[in-house]
Amino acid sequence: MDRLPPGADPPPKPGDATNLASLVGAIHANLGWIAAGSSDDPWLESVRRNVRRTMGHLVTGSPPIRRRIEDGRLLVGGAIYHVETGAVQFLEPEAVS
Repeated sequence: MDRLPPGADPPPKPGDATNLASLVGAIHANLGWIAAGSSDDPWLESVRRNVRRTMGHLVTGSPPIRRRIEDGRLLVGGAIYHVETGAVQFLEPEAVS
């Protein structure tokens, strides 16, 4: 997908917003995992995938987080903030490994 969704601002130029450019790059990379025609909104689906992958990285990359999850003392949840509306969409709970 080489075009932006309707009404979207272009992504930042490299070096202009390092953190945002990194996030946009990760989301864009997830577009390759979305099967053509499998989603009404492949951009939103790639954002969901990015959130779930980030949750997985938190769990696998941090022994203290993993221990607390295993002990039932911590729950890692994911959400998407929709900048255009200000709404927060919490993702359905899913096993994170």
